[in-house]
Amino acid sequence: MYEPEETKCVFVEGLEVFAHHGFTAEEQQLGHRFRFDLEVQVPADSEWGIDSFADTVDYVDLAAIVQEVAAGGRVRLVETLAARVLDLVEERLPHATGARVKVAKLQPPVPGVVAAAGVVLERRWSRTGR
Repeated sequence: MYEPEETKCVFVEGLEVFAHHGFTAEEQQLGHRFRFDLEVQVPADSEWGIDSFADTVDYVDLAAIVQEVAAGGRVRLVETLAARVLDLVEERLPHATGARVKVAKLQPPVPGVVAAAGVVLERRWSRTGR
């Protein structure tokens, strides 16, 4: 018999922040605009039809995590920002079973006209005691 497989995600897309991260001292002093896309997986057996936060995550919490990381201590690499976002998702959101974050530095200091450059990091974890 056919058993449908579901993937359930909550996301925040296109969250832009101005922050002082970058490889060079000049980048860290001047700052940049960054764009974050964050997608968080919840268990497929989550009861989404009950109209309650009981089995999901709040996208307001996702935005707060991104803003906290962006405003935190200065880092040189967008890879570090991505890892810190996923660390906080795993630590603070008990219903999350995985996440994917895209961090883009808008108009990076590279030759030519470039809209954005960045990284994507995806992580899965298992939750026990659910």
